Amino acid sequence: MICKIHRKVLLLQKLKYNKMKKSPLQRIEELIPVLPGRDFELAKKFLKERNFESILELVESDLYKSMAHEDNTPDEYVSNLTELKGELTTYMSYLDVPDNSDEYDDY
Repeated sequence: MICKIHRKVLLLQKLKYNKMKKSPLQRIEELIPVLPGRDFELAKKFLKERNFESILELVESDLYKSMAHEDNTPDEYVSNLTELKGELTTYMSYLDVPDNSDEYDDY
């Protein structure tokens, strides 16, 4: 039992280390497939066009929908969406792309 736990811990550490070696763009590319159906296709298109703001809008919309139906939404899905949102926000800050997610908060 202890050996299994130790192997899982080592595997998680290795995955975390490999993740750190990747660029934010590579991590974004790996996380985009978690988006559902049409959003996945749109995100691939936006990624080719380097339209990160539109991808972020898709992710935020999917996060909102998943929170509204939290009893039916797997935690891993929400975690992946949250991670994708973080990667996008970080990458956009590197590029100085404005984050307009607060744009409609005043309405």
